[in-house]
Amino acid sequence: MDYIWTPWRMKYIQGNRADQGCVFCQAAEHEDGLDNLIFYRGKGLFMILNR
Repeated sequence: MDYIWTPWRMKYIQGNRADQGCVFCQAAEHEDGLDNLIFYRGKGLFMILNR
């Protein structure tokens, strides 16, 4: 099996995330824009881009 090396992801993989919790709940609490990548909010849903 070949492994794909993706060095740009190492910061994320090795990072110590102090902010535990639901990523979607955290994104929904902030205003839409480049920080949380929410591009649409409806009555019972929101659409978010994959970082």
